[in-house]
Amino acid sequence: MSNIRCAAVLMLAALISSSTQAQETAPERNGVWLHGGIEFYQRMSRHEELSQSEAARALFVVSYVCAVVDLEKYLVYRSDLLKRAITAAQKRTHLDPKELKGIYEGLPLSVPLMETRFLQDSPSCETVIGMVQTFMVQHPETLSTSAEVIVEGALLEAYSDTNEPSSNESQ
Repeated sequence: MSNIRCAAVLMLAALISSSTQAQETAPERNGVWLHGGIEFYQRMSRHEELSQSEAARALFVVSYVCAVVDLEKYLVYRSDLLKRAITAAQKRTHLDPKELKGIYEGLPLSVPLMETRFLQDSPSCETVIGMVQTFMVQHPETLSTSAEVIVEGALLEAYSDTNEPSSNESQ
């Protein structure tokens, strides 16, 4: 029985060691990573030859951007539903109107894209990739920032100021 325990402990240690090494070699998902992946994706779209790792990185970055866009759409959709529920609840007399007003006014602070045309426009991943690339060119200081923050920043810049997408959007 002790040999089985010893083998199990050794296998667990090997598994932990290999997963630690995999985590250490994973690239930091920042603007540099995002920018490189978008460039590989554009090269792939032009049917240029890429190595297997470059093609994999391009697809991973595009999938990452699409996932962030889908998450933002989901958050805006859920916030819009909550806003509608609060509006309906304000008609009921047993609920504190001050609390409801506070929640209603706080929603755009937690989900800034809900006050824009983002959900109505429902930009494609391809469109957002262009927005992200433009954002990084215009804001090179963001290259050390988290990739998710950059994608959100690009969306906010495209939609927040004018309540419409930026002029470089092509759907």
